[in-house]
Amino acid sequence: MNYLTKNQPLKEIRLIAWNANGLLDRKMELSSVLMDYNIDICLISETHFTKESYLYLKGYKLYQAPHPSDRARGGAAILIKNTIKHHIDNVIEDEMFQAISVCVFTSLGQINIGSVYSPPKHSPKEADYENFLRKFGGKFLVAGDWNSKNTRWGSRLTNTKGKELLKAVDNINGNFATQGKPTYYPTDPNKVLDLLDFGVTRGLSPNNHWVGLLEDELSSDHIPVLFTIDSSAIPIPCPDRLHNKQIDWEGFRDFIDKRIIL
Repeated sequence: MNYLTKNQPLKEIRLIAWNANGLLDRKMELSSVLMDYNIDICLISETHFTKESYLYLKGYKLYQAPHPSDRARGGAAILIKNTIKHHIDNVIEDEMFQAISVCVFTSLGQINIGSVYSPPKHSPKEADYENFLRKFGGKFLVAGDWNSKNTRWGSRLTNTKGKELLKAVDNINGNFATQGKPTYYPTDPNKVLDLLDFGVTRGLSPNNHWVGLLEDELSSDHIPVLFTIDSSAIPIPCPDRLHNKQIDWEGFRDFIDKRIIL
């Protein structure tokens, strides 16, 4: 099993996809993991955010797609380092899919990075999955909790949603980015562990990305999935400054006047 080591030099884009099962309750632990593992982009499913919800994590910008009912359930979000050149690409808020993506500028060209949550009670068909995936263009990684099972990507069994998603991904010449190990560890003893969290890619060679698990971090019933895209993100140039907007110049002037005798 592959693991990501802390403080590894940044040579590529690092992502985690994680079903938070309520993001605000886990803000502090997520902040610690993002810092410890130097994560560039965090893909969150089941945020339980509404349009009025807000989350601030230093150094990151938040984009979100809440459930269309605007109630605290479902939802998807992206946290991306504000030093990475990007723009928002898709915001999808419907019953079958809550998803949001950003377009990131890399040495491999523009790549759409998307976060998705597909609630278990809905049953998308092949055409629904295909129409959804085509919205992300010709080069993308979309990851999250699909609630679709198929032995093709490592699930314990194959269900109807898994069959339909597989056909749709084959139709667009896409691939699955998965570790092949369980990501869902239910608290309900009547349920069994399974693989529900994975990525779908298009236009990315398997040689350009790596998948692992972060088993011992974060307290949801889902394990975060780690993705590394072998390409350096283009940073936003920072202008040289001798000061910032928070400096109290009047206070500084008074301080100097009182302490300097000419």
